[in-house]
Amino acid sequence: MFLTHKPYQRGFTLIELLVVIAIISILTGIVLASVSEARKNSKIKAAKAEVSEFELEIKLYEEQYGYYPPGTTVPEDHCSLCSLRAGNMSQTRTLWGDIVSLLGMPPSAIEDPWGNPYGYDNNQYVANTNLYTTLCSAGPDGDLESWDHANQPSYLKANVSNPQPKGDDICVFMR
Repeated sequence: MFLTHKPYQRGFTLIELLVVIAIISILTGIVLASVSEARKNSKIKAAKAEVSEFELEIKLYEEQYGYYPPGTTVPEDHCSLCSLRAGNMSQTRTLWGDIVSLLGMPPSAIEDPWGNPYGYDNNQYVANTNLYTTLCSAGPDGDLESWDHANQPSYLKANVSNPQPKGDDICVFMR
């Protein structure tokens, strides 16, 4: 019995296969991270566009009726921004839904791209103050940080002309 020598077989070694799998995994991770960032940015842009659209609708309403849609009225408070700040999402959806239907917009306009309701407070009716009428999305984190910013005592003075949202909130402040 003679031992026959088998010809050298070509193929990939285990190490070569592991290196290829590692490279593919790293590339997949990079692609998924960039897609996730793009999705986040598209939601922010969508929320900004919706807030701008709401601002336009609210200003058109004001031009037609002479006042902003009821947000805070005496004696009844319809401040969806207040309930959003308090974390009462159900009440916020109901109150903002009233404004959305008053503006003639579709019910889908109640929620921002993250599924949270928009907050609106018409401070036009607060006597002897110079507060801003505010419309906000709480942004990606769902935490409304702009509330105190828009309603702190410094904003009671007429010299504040350009308030800005805080944190990741997406807001407009109207007079």
